[in-house]
Formats: sequence, C-alpha cells, structure tokens
Amino acid sequence: RTVGRVFAKAMAYFLFFSTLALIVGMIVAHVVQPGAGMNINPAELDQTAVHSYVEKSHDLTLVGFLMDIIPKTLVSAFVDGNILRCCSSRCCSASRWPRWARRASRS
Repeated sequence: RTVGRVFAKAMAYFLFFSTLALIVGMIVAHVVQPGAGMNINPAELDQTAVHSYVEKSHDLTLVGFLMDIIPKTLVSAFVDGNILRCCSSRCCSASRWPRWARRASRS
C-alpha cells in the first residue's frame, strides 16, 4: 500500500517536472530563436561530409546496436569515442563493486 503511494507520488513528480521542463524549453527556444541569423540554405550545403554517418545509421540494426554497446575490452570503451560503451562498461563494473567490497572486508 505504501509502495503504491510512493510510486504514484514519484510518477506525478516525474510527469509534472518533465512537462514543466518541456514548456520552459519551448518558451526559451521561442524567445532566443537559435539559428535565426545564420541565413543558411540547406540545399547548398556539402552533403559528402555527412554521407558516411548516414550510411552507418542505415546499416545499423537492433542487434547490431545492442552488440555495439558492448566494448571489446575495458580500455577500448574509452579509446573508441563511443559514449555508450563507456557507460555500459562503467555500469557493469559498478554492479560488481558490492561483491568486491564484501570480499575485501572479509580479508
């Protein structure tokens, strides 16, 4: 019963502040108008600069994405420049931390 109340309060808190953040963001974007003075025509931009990124995004499947999150080694997660690999390796090692701490306290 108390778990349900805590869940309901947490959900209401999340929904309220998420909606508030969206509204504030929309107001700020309307007032500041980012990119308004750049005067860029997208048709005139060089598309070869982003061509490799577009190909990578079309080639990536769900299984490929999930396998791409897992780093080959612990060091490669930080060297490759893929932030998802860094986060996943840190989460995996953080989940092992309580076991390491218990094992260290026993000895």
